[in-house]
This record gives sequence, C-alpha cells and structure tokens, in this order.
Amino acid sequence: MIRLTCALALSLSFILAPASLAQEWGAQSTSGIGDIRSTGGQSNFTFDSAGGAGIPIADTELNDAVSTDFSGNGPWDRGLARGFTGLTFAGNQPNPMRSESTLTGNLSQEFKFGSFPAGAVASNGVFVSDIFLYTGNQPGTITLNYSLEGTLVDSGGFSGIADPLTFIRAQVAVFADTPQYRFLDDVPTLTLEEGATLKQDSLGNDAYDQDALFINNDTGGVKVTQTTSLTFDVVPGETFYVWQTLRTSAAFGTRSADAWGTLTGSFDQPGLVTSLSAPEPASAALLALGGLLSLRRR
Repeated sequence: MIRLTCALALSLSFILAPASLAQEWGAQSTSGIGDIRSTGGQSNFTFDSAGGAGIPIADTELNDAVSTDFSGNGPWDRGLARGFTGLTFAGNQPNPMRSESTLTGNLSQEFKFGSFPAGAVASNGVFVSDIFLYTGNQPGTITLNYSLEGTLVDSGGFSGIADPLTFIRAQVAVFADTPQYRFLDDVPTLTLEEGATLKQDSLGNDAYDQDALFINNDTGGVKVTQTTSLTFDVVPGETFYVWQTLRTSAAFGTRSADAWGTLTGSFDQPGLVTSLSAPEPASAALLALGGLLSLRRR
C-alpha cells in the first residue's frame, strides 16, 4: 500500500510540473562493492541504486558489513560505498553532490574463476541534470564556479605504488536546451551520438570540464580542494541544462576516496537564473517522498 501511495503521489507531482521538463532533469546515485580476481576480472558484487530522470533526490548507502553479495553470500565486510545528491529547490544554484568509497582491507572467501579474490573494489557515482532559465533582459555571460573537496587514502601499501582505481573525480558541463539533450551521464555519448550541444563562450570554448576536478594521489589525511569555472553566453529567456557527475572509487587494501565534503557550484549572477525543475512546495514534498520510497531499489 505504501508503494502504491508513493507512486500515485509521484504521478500527481509530475502533473503539476511542466511535462516537457519531467524527463531530462533529475538525480541518480549508484553504489557497488565487489571482488577483484587474481586471474582477471571482477565478481561477487552487491549494488544499490536510486533516483533517475524526473526524480529530485538520490541517496544510496551500501555497507558490506551487513549486505550480502548478488549470490546471497556474505556479508563480507569489504567496505562502504555511498552517495547523495538532489535538487536544492533554492532555485538559483546547482545541486550539491556527495560521494564516498572506502575499503576495510577484508576480502570475500569465494573461489571463482580459478582464484580467490586478490582485492576488493568499492565505488559510487552520482549524477545530476538540472534545467535553468536565464531571466536577464539583455544578452549576457554567465560563469559557473565549482569546488570539489575530498581526502584520498592511496599510499600503495606494501607495493608503495598508488592504484589508478582509487580516485575522486567530478565532471561538469552546460548544455543547450535542445531536443537532442538526454538524461545521460556521459558527455561523449550526449554530443557524438545524441547530438546534444554544449554551451559556449564568445570565443567558442565549450562549457565543459573533465580534468580539473580530479584527486588521484594520497592526500596524507588532509582535505584538498580543486576548483574550476565554466563560462557561457546566454540570451533573454534562454533555458539550459547544468550537467554534473561525481565519482569515487577505491581498490585493493584499505584505500578510500572520501568526497563527502562535497562538490558544490555557484553562479556568479544568481539573481539572473532560476531552476525550472524545482516544483512548487506542495508538489516538491510529494515528489521527494515518491522518489525516495517508490523508486529507491536495492
């Protein structure tokens, strides 16, 4: 009965929101923990996912100390993977994102594919797509500033070599509101296959950053900050999509990638932009409740 009621609430909230906007904005989170095989490949995974297109909140938390793997074995206590993101409902700022992947150093005891596991891997990915309206009365330029905070434990253990599967990485972009834009978390797929268009500045530079928000070296227990800015031109009445991903991954040993300190973004002129995905307060409550209780799946 609860699931049916939440699904009905979610449907009603979509009726209150513009139909053309309901499918391309939203939030999602996916967490996973599994084995890395000494013979190659991975196995014994357990997953948690939430959110999707049209859903304003995504929250996953996978604790391998209490969760069995996909075969029903365990729990193995290999680690923790969690993520959270959601629309702010403030109306004039991008969405904050949080992600963490941590390993305990424990392994499963499953002999598969000719080997016991050589290590474990924990990962989380969060993704947000939000649509904004430029409310200025003349053409202008908007700058979107981002800050990523995180700590990385990747000392290399006995080998003394950092592992490339242990990292914190965010990517950000701004897309034109065209029929080719989709709720997808991969820019090359959007631009090369779907034909979506990245917004640009007056010099023709794309509003897309895939490299600056990246932490892949041990931080010695200290929280580090990476920043970047996206600049793009707008005209009165224009709508555009702000696209954000944040991923954490930890592999082998007791490594961890902690970006719970978050990825945040801010417009340099917040008074001239407003989110079109945020419903009215009454429908927002229905939408959040429906998204969390009806569409969350283990």
